[in-house]
Amino acid sequence: MSALFSDLAFALRQLFKHRVYAVTAIVSMALGIAATTAVYSVLYGVLIDPIPTETPTTSPWSTSTTSRAVAETSLSPWLRYSSYAIRS
Repeated sequence: MSALFSDLAFALRQLFKHRVYAVTAIVSMALGIAATTAVYSVLYGVLIDPIPTETPTTSPWSTSTTSRAVAETSLSPWLRYSSYAIRS
């Protein structure tokens, strides 16, 4: 445990001794964390968050669990979308 404290003390001494490098490292980490947060926030808002609709069961991406549609479950959203696109 004393080795850990001595390593932390050495790290703090070096940070105070070389302030430009410390500030550069801290700013780089802050920018990296901010950019990662921004990218994941956009991805969550666009891809993960459900589509806001009044009736989510009627959206073109919802699947049906009836016996007729069980075989088409993987293609069902795309088939519905293509038929919707043709009608539009």
